[in-house]
Amino acid sequence: MPARQLTQRELVPNVEGVSSHEHHAGPCFPFPHIFMRSLLTLTLALGLTGVVHAQSTSTTIQSGTGHTITLDQSGVADAYVEQSGSFNNAGVYQDGTAIQATVIQTGARNLAFVDQGVFTFPGIGDSDATIEQPGTDNVGYVLQGDGNSLSGTVYQAGVFGDAEVRQSGLGHVGTVDQLEGTNNVGYTSQLGGAFNEAGIVQDGDDNDATITQTGNEHTATVKQVGDRNVSTITQDGFNNRAADRTTRGNDNVLTIDQIDSDNIAVSHIWGDRNTITVTQSGNNQEVDLDGRRNTTAPVLGVNDNVIDFDQAGGDNFIGGWLEDGASGNMITVSQDGSNNSVSGGPFGPGLYVEGDMNTITITQTGVGNTANAAALGDGNSVTITQF
Repeated sequence: MPARQLTQRELVPNVEGVSSHEHHAGPCFPFPHIFMRSLLTLTLALGLTGVVHAQSTSTTIQSGTGHTITLDQSGVADAYVEQSGSFNNAGVYQDGTAIQATVIQTGARNLAFVDQGVFTFPGIGDSDATIEQPGTDNVGYVLQGDGNSLSGTVYQAGVFGDAEVRQSGLGHVGTVDQLEGTNNVGYTSQLGGAFNEAGIVQDGDDNDATITQTGNEHTATVKQVGDRNVSTITQDGFNNRAADRTTRGNDNVLTIDQIDSDNIAVSHIWGDRNTITVTQSGNNQEVDLDGRRNTTAPVLGVNDNVIDFDQAGGDNFIGGWLEDGASGNMITVSQDGSNNSVSGGPFGPGLYVEGDMNTITITQTGVGNTANAAALGDGNSVTITQF
């Protein structure tokens, strides 16, 4: 059977200035308007095309039907690509020193694209990229360059997942794990800076998670279990910590924005239709919000709550606790200055809410303020203002 020639558009996307975070339909290459460093000719007799230079090594293993592998390597690079199942497509492009790419596709109609030091960010060393796709119709990207000691990993076991790890700088680690479900989107961006860590885990349908890090030594994690949850974490500065420990439920929205240094934001919500916003601009601020008291067993959950924390200045602390079954509550806290604290509740420092349709508003401006707030029952209103 004569070999089919694929066009340049089918083979390699133009990754410059284009994010795969845009939703894609189907397993085709989503990147438009391709400009290749070199035009490769793909031969499907074994489904393999390669430009592998003398100092580079590659291993390809194929079983099944209709697979495609495209390799272009220069410098000191190593590639391992293994395909089983049917109609999987893998592209690996590497140009650097001591770099490793691994692609394992055991499902069907998956697309994996690894770019280390070629299209997106030229120049890379001592880095690794891994994409594993046991699912179906998934699209996974690891785009790395202009740096050293970068590590990007994508795992997709569901259907129609979209995952991207994008890195430049020094010592970053980015991971997207899409365990089960359909139409999940996970995106991590670590551009410039050094030693940032970002991790996303998704299990369910139609979840969307984005982590964007600039600066140094940040850590951010998102875990979504359920359907139609949206989590967004943005970090800039130095040594910020943000954790969505587990968003377990449906239609929850979590937004954490950290600017400056040494801030901590932790959210742990089980329930549906909750909206949580945390904004930290300043240094040494902390927010700890737990949506259920018993962290060892499932509970009724918390639903339809709106929570907004805004901290500016330094050394602020907010702790929050929503009791099992708390629903329809609105909590707003704004702190401006230094050494502010919101404390209260029977289980340690923090806001404490047990009941439904309560409203708590706390505004603190100045230095050294402390506020205690607890709402027990339904329809209560608490307002604290300190200047």
